[in-house]
Amino acid sequence: MAKNLRWKAFFILGVVALSIWSFYPPDQKVRLGLDLKGGVHLVMRVQTDDALRLETETTADRLREQLRTANIGATVTVANTTSFTVSGVTPDQDAQFRASLTEAELNYDRSSGVAGYTFQLKPNVTVQLREDTVNQALQTIERRVNELGVAE
Repeated sequence: MAKNLRWKAFFILGVVALSIWSFYPPDQKVRLGLDLKGGVHLVMRVQTDDALRLETETTADRLREQLRTANIGATVTVANTTSFTVSGVTPDQDAQFRASLTEAELNYDRSSGVAGYTFQLKPNVTVQLREDTVNQALQTIERRVNELGVAE
């Protein structure tokens, strides 16, 4: 009976020793996620000018297509991130041109000059686009981080 008890004690000690050896040293064996290591530091820079440029280019392309379908031979060029110019509108085409501006005049201020018309993005629309771009970037990052299971 003592011999049987001795084997059981050696077996229990062997299992305990094996489990201690498998976890020593713990920093090399157990991989900690971001939530256990103390978090992550994220520096985010959102390119809001790219969103403004995209809005301006899209509006200029739509206006260019509308002028093409109305047979108005005007050229539309993007000047910078918030403005574009329309040149080459003849006085007899001016009424048709103004009729095709309904969509562009919602977000842009129109001014006429020597070279044609200049469309400048309204300040309130600029601020709203910048805020929307930042909010969309935050939502995207939150969604991707929360998918990984490291949300706090």
